Amino acid sequence: MAHWHLGDQDEARQWYAKAVQWMTEHKSTDEELQRFRAEAEALLGDIAEAEQLKQETNIEVEASDK
Repeated sequence: MAHWHLGDQDEARQWYAKAVQWMTEHKSTDEELQRFRAEAEALLGDIAEAEQLKQETNIEVEASDK
């Protein structure tokens, strides 16, 4: 959301797409994350566009090293 407010909408959409992918892969039901996602969706406006961006860029979330 910070990127959006700084005027970098493309970067904001990319981070949103990464977050959505992570939440989907990890089947996250965390209420706070759900609220952050809803806030980001409201800010981004067109969620379908953000989802399409995720698919077009084939963004993958890297697993952290242990």
